[in-house]
Amino acid sequence: MLRNPRRKRTEAHNCLGKIMIKILSDSTCDLSPELIQKYDIGIIPLYVRLGDVEYLDGVNILAHSHYIRISSP
Repeated sequence: MLRNPRRKRTEAHNCLGKIMIKILSDSTCDLSPELIQKYDIGIIPLYVRLGDVEYLDGVNILAHSHYIRISSP
């Protein structure tokens, strides 16, 4: 088997030479937990700032908590 000398082996290739792909999305995608688990989707949390306090969406603040805080006087 001839190899292309210009083709670099990257970390995206596993030991068998197959390309490995990871699906990522930000935390505002609102995918169901079942879908995230089924396809092993990585979720990147976005920062939410309320006043002087920062939170990570889905980590230390949830969407319904955010709506409650905004609607409270």
